[in-house]
Amino acid sequence: MRRLIVLAAVLGAGCAVPVGPPPGDCSQLAGCPACPACPAPPATVQRANPLEPVDFGAIAGWKQGDQAAAWPGLLASCQALRFREGWRGACAKVAELRAPTDEQARRVLEEQFVPWRLANPDGALRPNAYATIRLFDAVRAAVTLPASAVLSDGARSYVYRKEPDGALRRHDITVGSVSAGSVPVIAGLTAADQVVVSGAILLDNQIELDN
Repeated sequence: MRRLIVLAAVLGAGCAVPVGPPPGDCSQLAGCPACPACPAPPATVQRANPLEPVDFGAIAGWKQGDQAAAWPGLLASCQALRFREGWRGACAKVAELRAPTDEQARRVLEEQFVPWRLANPDGALRPNAYATIRLFDAVRAAVTLPASAVLSDGARSYVYRKEPDGALRRHDITVGSVSAGSVPVIAGLTAADQVVVSGAILLDNQIELDN
């Protein structure tokens, strides 16, 4: 923490500054004809948000880039991100193109995503440097499940929950971002519920055979 030191010289005959007032206390100097002003409290510096949304046109070489080369990685990411509410539509569009051209890839990216620019006013971030970034959901999860317990039909995420009569039935839930093999459940379950955490996909297959 910075400390502000104020040096004051008092001029004039018969004007003496009392010794020993607390720092910043001018109450004992009221009789002095030329008293130093009390220092103002330091201003609070508001940190600017380092992230700001931009247009794809602001990305250098965007129209000449090889966006199709990133598609395998994006498809792999969507295998986990498709469980998240905000990613379902985008991942569905991505999955429609298995081997897109650069133009097709650019069109989907521009329609489904927003690029963000990371400000670097103090120059702390440098080319080829590494950083650890953590992303957190704004909503606190009610419970957390293994990713193997959560299934999706493309429109909704769901689990197989044990009902009071002992039957296992599909139950729709709302989930957050998958992290380290775990899925946070935002709504639809409580800590008292029992769900299938392994082999749930087999129940899906059995239901299809029965129908």
